[in-house]
Amino acid sequence: MIRIADKDDVKQICDIYNYYVENTIITLEEIAVSSKEMERPKRVSFFNGLF
Repeated sequence: MIRIADKDDVKQICDIYNYYVENTIITLEEIAVSSKEMERPKRVSFFNGLF
């Protein structure tokens, strides 16, 4: 089932995102982001567009 992400999903989204931060060059991040950082409105709206 595909649905819009909510705050309960932040930890899992952060884990998935950080895998790519740490193991690839596909993101523009160089340091893994925290769940608190991932909850910022700008990031949440970006990820809601993906889900």
